[in-house]
Amino acid sequence: LGEAILETLLADALPQGAYAMQHRFASTGSVVDAIVRSGERMLCIDSKFPIEAYRRLVETGDDARRDFSLAVRKHADSIAEKYILPQEHTLDYALMFVPSEGVYYELVMAEDSKYGRLEEYCRSKRVFPVSPNAFCAFLGAVAMSLQGQKLEENARHLLASLAGLKQQMDTFAAIHEKLGTHLRYVQQNYEEADSKLNRLRNSLEQMSQGALTEAPPKTLEP
Repeated sequence: LGEAILETLLADALPQGAYAMQHRFASTGSVVDAIVRSGERMLCIDSKFPIEAYRRLVETGDDARRDFSLAVRKHADSIAEKYILPQEHTLDYALMFVPSEGVYYELVMAEDSKYGRLEEYCRSKRVFPVSPNAFCAFLGAVAMSLQGQKLEENARHLLASLAGLKQQMDTFAAIHEKLGTHLRYVQQNYEEADSKLNRLRNSLEQMSQGALTEAPPKTLEP
């Protein structure tokens, strides 16, 4: 029941690629009920809560409270040992999914003279108990974080595209500058050739006018 509730909550809150059920660790062969991916690492979630110990507590009363606390402590020890594996890219803590708000309340309130509060013992093992409501709130935070990561990823892609565009602009600017240099050189040569052509034209006109002026008039023979 706990695993079914856990999978339903994960499917409702997160995209399919953000979590996985029944993840097996290569180094130990242990299988954790669910993982939530966080970048290159993963958060392990166990749903195999010792519910039978709680049922005995409900049926027999305070006489079974010690057994309930003992079962939860052993479960926390097991989670810490099997599912907090940094060498397997897990986070340095794990979640203990408690499938009922009533059971979670009992866990939070339980304490004994030797180990103190049961919840504090779990936390000392880096195992954090969560009820369905608390887990929903946690998943909401994860979903927002994933959206932020997606936005950050899109921003990185945009910056990479802008960097590529800037490189293309720099290349085009170099070609444009080179073309401008050639055009200025051609323009300069054109202006020099035009100036020389005008001077040559003026010289020819002056020579023509001088030749007409200096030529002797023709005489008519009788």
